[in-house]
Amino acid sequence: YRSDDNGATYAKSNIVNVATSQGETSVVWTGGDNVMLSTRTTDGFQWFTKSTDNGTTFGTPFMSTLKSVDAPAQLVAYGNTLIAVHNPNTIDNVRLPLSISKSIDGGTTWTLIGNVNLPRPSYYRYAYPSITLDGDYMLVSYHEISGDAGQGLKFSKIYVPDLLNGISSESDSPNNLFLKGLTFDKSETIQPEDNVLGALGKIQAQINKKNGADFSYVG
Repeated sequence: YRSDDNGATYAKSNIVNVATSQGETSVVWTGGDNVMLSTRTTDGFQWFTKSTDNGTTFGTPFMSTLKSVDAPAQLVAYGNTLIAVHNPNTIDNVRLPLSISKSIDGGTTWTLIGNVNLPRPSYYRYAYPSITLDGDYMLVSYHEISGDAGQGLKFSKIYVPDLLNGISSESDSPNNLFLKGLTFDKSETIQPEDNVLGALGKIQAQINKKNGADFSYVG
């Protein structure tokens, strides 16, 4: 669905189907009238479909080269560079690590440039990222499962020019780029029956208002 009146009304686009399981999509505007939609699948890669008329219609879906387990990825455009936060560990097929890749050719090829989370034991899981661009900063919120420690919400504030140039507060080696950023944890454990994604959306709204300076749980 698309809206050209600030969300007052919406019009339905054409329906596109991937030849495998699909769901939890991400939409990114890539300049002009061009929009790209990404969806999770069980194929080991995100699938893309593109629109050249501002989302009125979408073309035939195709398997991208962006590695991903069966988990959602989030894409954002920073100038002419596309940035994706995703789970690329298709060898073990687990949601660890939560990584960042970039594309400078409109999503045709991707280069892995770092991980959002610091190194963690193998029983940790990271997924469901949300990205907000604020000038040269990228605010990333995501869901963490840490075994017996339960579930929580994490945040990172990343300076995009440093990210794209391979600079990190943890290491100056592009092959070991772990992004420290700002982090926030709920003081109490989120139980499985809680609406984790709903809470994530509310906290993301709080981030937007606070400009990433400080965070608070908003229920």
